[in-house]
Amino acid sequence: MLKVDNRVGPQPIGLDNIVVGAMNRALNAYRAQLGDLYIAIEAGLFSLCGQWLDIHVCIVCDRTLRCSIGTSLAFPLPTKFAREVLFTSKELDQVVDEVFGTKDIGSHGGVIKILTHNIINREDLVYQCVASALIPWINHELYEFFSLESLAPDQRQQS
Repeated sequence: MLKVDNRVGPQPIGLDNIVVGAMNRALNAYRAQLGDLYIAIEAGLFSLCGQWLDIHVCIVCDRTLRCSIGTSLAFPLPTKFAREVLFTSKELDQVVDEVFGTKDIGSHGGVIKILTHNIINREDLVYQCVASALIPWINHELYEFFSLESLAPDQRQQS
């Protein structure tokens, strides 16, 4: 695993920013040229119907920057958590650690693990977003891929 900058900060807000973060991670991984496929994951919060949800987005690219995208399930956050993230500089994991007295919940199953009483954990969300992003690679004859290189500069941030 290679840690690369997402260029949207530690807690992306809004689906567009989450996707841009994943794109930037994919592009930075591509620039490192350490493999044949680049799998980039970004998580963040977005609003839908007046509710704040958490989601993981995955972008999978090959060496030609032919890419696909997938997501995990999006789960609702308690309003208290979302407001704390939105109006402070805290990340969601920090807010949850403070509320529940946990330490580094992001590395120990994530917020979803606490909210679902251990039914779903962060690893499940990562699996879901990667698996869904790989569907076009499994069925390549049915899908068109997008290219990070073809995106307009305002759709991704340059390094």
